[in-house]
Amino acid sequence: MKGFQILALTDIHGNVKATRSLVKHLNKHSYNIDLIIIAGDLPSTTSLPVMAHYMIKHPLNALSKKNYTRWVYKGKGRKFFVSKQISSIKKVLNLLSSLKIPIIYIPGNVDSYEAMKFICDWKKTKINVLDSNSYEGHGMIIIGTGGAIIPPYYSEPICDHEYHEVDYAEKWDRVIEGTSFSSKRKVKNVDILLTHEPPLFEAEFDDKNVTKGGSRRVSEIVKKINPRLVIFGHYHEFSLTKNVKKVTYVNPGPLACYYFAFINITPEKVEVSLNKLPAAKLDSINKIYSKRTAKNVFYRSVRFV
Repeated sequence: MKGFQILALTDIHGNVKATRSLVKHLNKHSYNIDLIIIAGDLPSTTSLPVMAHYMIKHPLNALSKKNYTRWVYKGKGRKFFVSKQISSIKKVLNLLSSLKIPIIYIPGNVDSYEAMKFICDWKKTKINVLDSNSYEGHGMIIIGTGGAIIPPYYSEPICDHEYHEVDYAEKWDRVIEGTSFSSKRKVKNVDILLTHEPPLFEAEFDDKNVTKGGSRRVSEIVKKINPRLVIFGHYHEFSLTKNVKKVTYVNPGPLACYYFAFINITPEKVEVSLNKLPAAKLDSINKIYSKRTAKNVFYRSVRFV
């Protein structure tokens, strides 16, 4: 496998300012990037106009995240919400397309079906969307599945790409059992496993509500196929690089808060550089992500199981 460099991103959440800052940084330093990999949640989670509209319509439920999420995904707010998602995607992809680098993308949990269709139909840059399928190129085999497991405080999926653990496991089983991976040789030679939901892990966070997370099925698949690299996102609490039994795990950290990673792969090793762009003023929505991320930087205590 020929050595190459990956720009790894996740959880952009429609932050156009952060994306513009990243593109300016990359152009200024002339990095030799072969591939951009985005581990989900490219569109905006919400926007102040959508949230203000909801609060006016539902003042008694204004502070309920669950009720708000149900309103934008399954209720009367969906049309307005989707239009804002697509608007944010267009701005972000226009910026990333200026780099003229191919992109691999998987859905996050916040991506609406309409948002995913817009990404799949994007023409300015080649975007390979992985969701229970595989990609072969650049001398690599990459497998990926999007979405995430429902939060523990929800009883049912609300976002378009949220699943119960059993349904999420079936999505991954389709990757392994699919026609493109009928050959055991291919399964054993996977280079990159791309997922929004991380493998199962336990960690000591100072937030008592975030003591463990991730998918047991993803952990089982990692152990079965031993990819060289696992890229994930979803958890904003930390950016991460960790080596466990010759597998390199990477959470680039949310670009919504100006985090990103470079990953250089050669036949001999995988090298990861976690980065953060210079401090910039965050909008009101992304201040929430910034506080969560700054609060819990305990990746050294993360134990994958």
